[in-house]
Amino acid sequence: MTTQNPYTVEAWKQHFPEEMGANPVIPVSAVYELLDNAADSWGDATAMTFEASKKAGKRKFSWNEIKQMSDHIGHGLQNKGIGTGDKVAIMLPNSPFYLA
Repeated sequence: MTTQNPYTVEAWKQHFPEEMGANPVIPVSAVYELLDNAADSWGDATAMTFEASKKAGKRKFSWNEIKQMSDHIGHGLQNKGIGTGDKVAIMLPNSPFYLA
């Protein structure tokens, strides 16, 4: 039996959303702009599925939810005086908040 190499392009394509196409064009822009565009385009569609534990089960996050989390974190940082060009370290356990 031949096993497919999981690191080949074909392996990831089978899990890639068809509506995005196999070779999406990703414009050069700030991350928040990419997230805004994704939320505008796909809104309530699932952006990621996170499984915290077998007991807790899986939780799906939409593009709108991730954008909302990102905006909330961004406003919190701004309220603390963090601005453009400032460096911020992130120290989190494995969680969906890395995307925000």
